[in-house]
Amino acid sequence: MSPIFELGDVSFQFAFNPVASRMFWGDYYSASEEEGEEDKDDNAGPHGSLGIVVDTFSTFVLRYRIFVKEQDGEFVQWDETRNVIHYGTDDGTHGPVAFGPDVHWPDDEPPASLGIFGLSYEQLLQSQWVMDDTLTVKFELEVRPEEEPDSESSTPAAEVPEPTMAEDMRALLEEGNCSDVQFMVQEEVIQAHSQVLRARSEVFSKQLTAGLQESISKVIVIEDCDVITFKAFLQFLYTDRLPDAQAPILASTSSESEKESCDPQLSQIQVLLAVSHKYQVKRLQLWCQAKLSDEINASKVCSILVQAHLLQAKQLEKACLSFIENHASQVLSLPAYVDLIKKWPQIGVKVSLFLAGVSEMEELAAQDTG
Repeated sequence: MSPIFELGDVSFQFAFNPVASRMFWGDYYSASEEEGEEDKDDNAGPHGSLGIVVDTFSTFVLRYRIFVKEQDGEFVQWDETRNVIHYGTDDGTHGPVAFGPDVHWPDDEPPASLGIFGLSYEQLLQSQWVMDDTLTVKFELEVRPEEEPDSESSTPAAEVPEPTMAEDMRALLEEGNCSDVQFMVQEEVIQAHSQVLRARSEVFSKQLTAGLQESISKVIVIEDCDVITFKAFLQFLYTDRLPDAQAPILASTSSESEKESCDPQLSQIQVLLAVSHKYQVKRLQLWCQAKLSDEINASKVCSILVQAHLLQAKQLEKACLSFIENHASQVLSLPAYVDLIKKWPQIGVKVSLFLAGVSEMEELAAQDTG
């Protein structure tokens, strides 16, 4: 018997028996001899010439191959690769067992061929497998736990598709099925759904339920936004997707939108900021502020700053003031800036205070005293 070694959670030994028709060992059953049953050892355990011995209560699957070294140094596989299941018990009654090509139990019919490559012990000693009275054997073992059958795992898992809520809601808006609200935008009628509008905007909720004309007629006239931008706004309400996900729509219509806008200086994102502010759609407002902050340049900063001031878009306003501070020599001499401070003196005060390094709290105090 070889020394015990561990593979995973299982202990193994290798056993060699010169006489394949007799049991591998007798130590585990020495009690039989004490009881006077002299023949018990021959029938108490597995028989064979070369075996993989296991003594465990665990259940596992074993795949093994056995190779024997030939005189030329090559290892030749003895018999085929085998897969076996060892069924353990938890009551301590399971004794050691062995696995191998000619391993068998005395009550079972023995294999057709006993001995390594079918050789008796005497034949083996004279064969090409023994060199200097040494038999060299290589074992390859693979062990994995044997799990109980799982009814859930035995059934192929259903493939779960990606969510389609946004696409479904967009289709609902575009097709207008079961709509109960109409928007009139630049002589175009857009069908919508009051429940969606009320859920997404407190302004729409009050407009459609507070006894106003729109709550009765279910017709809302939009006069301060072009139809293309308003459709992009509604798509956000229905899908919660920021316009980045609708880039093809915005890109293909931006020039047309700017032409149709009430103020030709306003970009489509500025119009979108205005409408999202009007209906208090906070997430879209912040997105528009972030996008406009990236667009600020000398030619746009004045118009963007005016809008940020009017809509109380604090993030955008601060971005404009920071740009002016960093480009003061360029911006402060622009005709657009001169017109701005004439028309909006409060903005001029904000710019002056910001350039002077006055904090926001000090700025508010200055505005109150002014």
